[in-house]
Amino acid sequence: VVQKNLVFVVGLPARLADPEVLKKFDYFGKFGKIHKVVVNQSTSYAGSQGPSASAYVTYCKPEDALRAIKSVNNIQVDGRTLKASLGTTKYCSHFLKNQQCPKTDCMYLHELGDEAASFTKEDMQQGKHQEYEKKLQDQIIGNNRKQTASPPPPQINTSSLKDSWPCTVQNVKESRSNRTKDSTQKTEGKSSRSKNKSEGQK
Repeated sequence: VVQKNLVFVVGLPARLADPEVLKKFDYFGKFGKIHKVVVNQSTSYAGSQGPSASAYVTYCKPEDALRAIKSVNNIQVDGRTLKASLGTTKYCSHFLKNQQCPKTDCMYLHELGDEAASFTKEDMQQGKHQEYEKKLQDQIIGNNRKQTASPPPPQINTSSLKDSWPCTVQNVKESRSNRTKDSTQKTEGKSSRSKNKSEGQK
């Protein structure tokens, strides 16, 4: 059964084969909140670059796991290529027998998984689980595009904006014109008074 929130990564160098290191923001922590990390040292194999390890990174949200896979798969670390994909889990043998599982940290399923995410060995050999993963990736990309699509700019009612604004350009022009008229009238009044005064002195 494919686990939507579980990332399986192989090709980890020895310096990264530590759950606490992989949880850091520099590595898998940057993609979202991590529930659990399990490093599998027993599957280490020695390649041209020395031994490497695999790890299971369980995220709280499936979309975070898919983003991690998209970013990490096929990147080069210490000269080796990391491979990341959604992890698969079998049903716990105790669950299949309708028994209580004695292991508190059991990695197997204790509830029925999604039928669409369940595959036989033959299905997995044909790569059907990878097709399922690609569909999930496409769904996430489609949802992100919908969310990031910029909404149309709001229509602004310029008439109401003018009414609500305390001082429009037209009002400024009118007030300036009125002030100019007032100052002209005052100047004319002063000059006429001065003229009358000078004539009276004569």
